[in-house]
Amino acid sequence: ADSSSQWTDCIMWVSEGRYDFAIFPKTYYEQLVVVEDGALHQYYDNLSYEAVIPVETYAIIAKGEDQLTEDISEVLGQLKEDGTLQQIAVEFFGFDPFASNASLN
Repeated sequence: ADSSSQWTDCIMWVSEGRYDFAIFPKTYYEQLVVVEDGALHQYYDNLSYEAVIPVETYAIIAKGEDQLTEDISEVLGQLKEDGTLQQIAVEFFGFDPFASNASLN
C-alpha cells in the first residue's frame, strides 16, 4: 500500500538506527529532508543520500504479441533517442538515470 507515512517512517527509522538504509526517491528526500523548511529536516545531519544506479526494467508481454512488442520497442527507442525519457526522468526523479547507467547500455 502506498501511503505518505511510509516515506516519513523510512526517514525516521534510518535516522534512529532502526534500519541501516532505505531505498528512497531522490525528489522526496530533497523535499522532506534537504530543504530547510522540509517536514523532516531535523534528520538531515543523521542521514546521507547515495544514488543507486538503476537496473534495466523489462515489459512482460504475452507470447504471440509480436506487433505490440515491436511497437513498444520502437516508441521507447524514439523517446530515448529524442531525449524525452531523460527529460521525464529529470522531472520526476531529479536526475538522468540513463547517464548514470551509460556503462550498462
